[in-house]
Amino acid sequence: MSLLTYQDNLSLFDCSNFFCYYFKAMFRENKTTKEIRFRLKNRWPIVGPDHTHRYFLEEYPRFTEGKEAYIYQANDTQTLKSVAVKILPKDRLPGNSKRLENEAYRLKKLSGQPGIPKFIDYFISQSKAHGESPTLVMEFINEESLNDKFDNNTLTKTEFIRAIIQTAEVLDILEFSFDLKPEHVKLTEPFITLVDFGENYTKKYSAPERIRGETNITTNSFALAALTKFLLTGIGISTIGIDPQTVKTKFDELTSWNLNYIFDESDIIRMNNIFKKALSNIIEERYKSASDFAREFAEVMKNAKGPNNSFGHKLHNIAQRVLDP
Repeated sequence: MSLLTYQDNLSLFDCSNFFCYYFKAMFRENKTTKEIRFRLKNRWPIVGPDHTHRYFLEEYPRFTEGKEAYIYQANDTQTLKSVAVKILPKDRLPGNSKRLENEAYRLKKLSGQPGIPKFIDYFISQSKAHGESPTLVMEFINEESLNDKFDNNTLTKTEFIRAIIQTAEVLDILEFSFDLKPEHVKLTEPFITLVDFGENYTKKYSAPERIRGETNITTNSFALAALTKFLLTGIGISTIGIDPQTVKTKFDELTSWNLNYIFDESDIIRMNNIFKKALSNIIEERYKSASDFAREFAEVMKNAKGPNNSFGHKLHNIAQRVLDP
């Protein structure tokens, strides 16, 4: 295929940038012409504010975000590294443009902190696929998520405890309520990475006040406790109702935790008390930080007897049955 007949029919100015990227990739990465052509096949550029094509998108988005934005993996022609590009299509702009701008501001402010993806760029782009669109570019995190490990039945007890403790440390530096769910916890080394700093929330892991549009300093610790509880038992907050008394009753009825682990009777009582406190309807009764919850949870979880290799398919099947539609 001739470079001048590339699928997006690049203009002569665009081809100059295309050749620049082409040769930079060949020389810096010692790639052959065939390899570079393969790498660029089925990708298209987005036009940035300086009218250059710095980012080449994959043909298809990796996933959609809350039916609002598209997330792409892309090549950064300046660094020759993969990046994540979040694009808000023009047909979804009403009411959402400011939200993506706020997400970019949050990420830029936090960029460089442990557990936070690196902020790279924010601008109004133009592309053949989405037209003129707000666009956020950030570090691409390719490692498995907590959800991936859970689905693949490869989440060890040690990894689980590390993920909860480190996630708590990141949550405690945030000045806003994070949309916490297993997909947003990437198991990077040596420290986990949280992804997606938008304003959405996942009902199954959200405190009652978050669903009402309110937040406080305990909202993130509540979310972490709800996520932890779900991974252990397959019971989500929204599955059993968000009424706090209903939540407490269900926890009191539990006599064992996770089919692949055995807890001593004293640890069952301790675990119940930990979650009753973390998920209390009375804000003043909750843990004042996510780390406070994580430390107490880890102390009990490390005593659990059972396989240290994975959570098991039976628990996964239970979780699938109680997922929200």
